[in-house]
Amino acid sequence: MKKKLRTSEERRFDASLKTAIMRLGTNPATAAKPIPYPYYLAWDKLGRKGQRCKIIRQTTRTAQVQFEDGFTSVLNRQAIRRI
Repeated sequence: MKKKLRTSEERRFDASLKTAIMRLGTNPATAAKPIPYPYYLAWDKLGRKGQRCKIIRQTTRTAQVQFEDGFTSVLNRQAIRRI
């Protein structure tokens, strides 16, 4: 089967379409929005088991987390699970 040769007009159109897409970027309405609190506490620490949180700062074994109500605490990283 022979490959169809594209005209210079078709090639120019494709190039301009690619540059327009690169300039505009992704559509923010269809882009996936990040979850504000993507983790939850799996251990029964501080009476907050199952509450959603986000990691503010982390080291090798510990993490400073902030819960949805604004409370912050330093916990073992094994106590935190991703949703």
